[in-house]
Amino acid sequence: NLNLDPEKADTYTFGVVAQPSFLPRFAISADYYHIKVKDVIGAPTPGDLISACFGGLSAASATDPNCTVIRRNPFTGGLDGDPAITGGLFAPLTNQGRLFTDGIDVIANYNTDLGFADWAIAFSGNYTFNSKFKATPAGLNRECVGYYSSNCSFTGSLQPKFQWSLRNTFTIDEIDLSLLWRHIDRMEQEPDDILNGNGPTFVGTLPATGANDFLQGRDVNFQRQKAYDIFDLTARVNVNDNFTFTFAVQNLLDKLPPLVGTGVSGSTYNGGNVYPSTYDSLGRRYAVGARIRF
Repeated sequence: NLNLDPEKADTYTFGVVAQPSFLPRFAISADYYHIKVKDVIGAPTPGDLISACFGGLSAASATDPNCTVIRRNPFTGGLDGDPAITGGLFAPLTNQGRLFTDGIDVIANYNTDLGFADWAIAFSGNYTFNSKFKATPAGLNRECVGYYSSNCSFTGSLQPKFQWSLRNTFTIDEIDLSLLWRHIDRMEQEPDDILNGNGPTFVGTLPATGANDFLQGRDVNFQRQKAYDIFDLTARVNVNDNFTFTFAVQNLLDKLPPLVGTGVSGSTYNGGNVYPSTYDSLGRRYAVGARIRF
C-alpha cells in the first residue's frame, strides 16, 4: 500500500533500582512500561474480516466490500487451495490499527561465596497487563495476553501473562556450571475465537493411528495449555587464560511443546500444531564450543 504513513507512538516508562544494605551483593530493578501506537501499519485479523461480513448479512452482501475480501475456492467453497484461484482472506495493510501494551519488567541478581564454590543467581521476568490490538475503528479491541488464536498472532509470537528465566551458576576453580530455568505461563484459546471464529478446538484422545507415532492415542486439550518449563545446562571450563571450552544441553529434559492443533491459528505462526516462536519445538540438543584468545 503506497499510501501508508509512518506509525506514531506515545510511550513512557519508570522504574526503581534497589541494592539493600542488609543483603550485600543483591540488586533488583523493576520497570513499568506503557506503550500506545497509533496509525499502526497492519491488517485486520481474520476474526475482524469474517465478523465484518457475517455480522450483518443481507442481499447486498454479495457485493459488499466487507464480504468480497473473503475469496473462496470456486470449486470447493473453502478458503484453502491453489493461491492462483483461492485468494483466502484479502487483508491489505492500512494505518487504521491501534496497539496498546503495558507491563512490568523485573531483573534481580545475587552472588555469594559458599566456601566450596561461588554462587551467582540471575532472574529476569516480565508480567504483561495488556496487549491489545484494534485493527480498524469498527473492529474489536482485542486482548491477547494469555490467549492464542489466528487473531492473536500480530506480535509474531504469543504473549503469556507471566514469563521468566532463572539462571543459577556455580563456579568451582576454573569450572562454571550453569542451569537455566525458563518458564511460560499457561495459555488459552482466545474467547472471541471460540464465539465467532473456529469454535472450541478439540479436546479428547487422538486416533490410535496416524502419521506421527508420538501423537497416536494421546490425550490433548487444544483449548488450554498448562504452564511450560524447560531447563538448559551449560558447563564452561577455563583451561587457561587463552582457551575456554563450553558444553551445553538445551531442553535438558526433552520437554515437548504444547499442541494447539492446526485450526487454531494460521500456518505463518503455528507450524506443525505448535508455536515454534514461543515454545521449544526442537527437543533436547547439544552444543560444544571453544574460544581461543590471541
